Amino acid sequence: MKNNTFGKRLIKEIKPFIKEAISITKLPKGSKKRTELEQRTISSLFGERTKDDHLPLVKITPRKIYLKNILSKYVEIVESLDMMKLSVTFIIKGAKDKNIPRLKYIKYHYGNYLNELYIYSIRIKDLFDFIISKCQKAKKVKEVIKIQRIRTIFNKNIDNAKNIRGNHVHQKRYSNNKFEQIYQLDSLGEDFNFIREYGNHEFKELKKKTIKGMRDNIKVLDDFIEIEIHEHLGNIIFDEIHPNV
Repeated sequence: MKNNTFGKRLIKEIKPFIKEAISITKLPKGSKKRTELEQRTISSLFGERTKDDHLPLVKITPRKIYLKNILSKYVEIVESLDMMKLSVTFIIKGAKDKNIPRLKYIKYHYGNYLNELYIYSIRIKDLFDFIISKCQKAKKVKEVIKIQRIRTIFNKNIDNAKNIRGNHVHQKRYSNNKFEQIYQLDSLGEDFNFIREYGNHEFKELKKKTIKGMRDNIKVLDDFIEIEIHEHLGNIIFDEIHPNV
C-alpha cells in the first residue's frame, strides 16, 4: 500500500481489527494450526468465508465492513497510479528488443498510461459516490456539499490530465502530429543520413516531453489523494461517518 498520509491513517484505523483477529488464536506462533486459524480469521474479518467456515471467527461489525470497503477502493486507486508510473519507467528505459520500433514502443506504453488514467478517474469517482451515500444516510448535508466541491476540483484536474476518447476499452490509439512526423522521418531516414539525424533529435525531444507530461500529471493525481482526500476529507471518512451507516 502506498506510504502516504491517507494510507497511514487507513492502516491505523484497520490495525486494531487485525490485532483482534490474531489475538483469538492462542496456539504457539508459527504452528501450522495457528497459521490456518489466522488466515481464516482474517478472511472472516473482511467478510470472506471458505466452504468450511460456518461462522466468522471474529464479529463482523458495520465499522469493519465500512473500512474494508474504503481499503478496497483505496488500493484500487493506488494500483492505477502505480501502473501509470510503471508506464513512465518503461518509456524511460526503452525497449530491450531492438526489433521493436522505438515510436511504437512509446505509443504502446503511453496508451497503457491513458487506460490507467481513465480507470483511476472511475475509481476516484466510485470512492466519492460511496462516501456521499454514507453521508446522505447520516443526513450530513454540510459534508455532502464539501465532498461535492472537492469532486468538482477533481473533475477539473482529471480533465486537464487525460486525453481519453470514449471509454478505455474502445479508446482510439493515441496519435498527434509529432508522432506522425517522426514516423515519416524514420522512414526517410533509412536512405538519408541528415533526415535520420534530425529524426533522432525530434524523437529525443518527444520522449523527453512525453515523460515530463506524464510525470506532471501523475504528481497532480498523487497530490490529490494527499491534499484533497486526506486533508479535506479524512475527518469525514474516518470520524464523521459512523459505523451504523
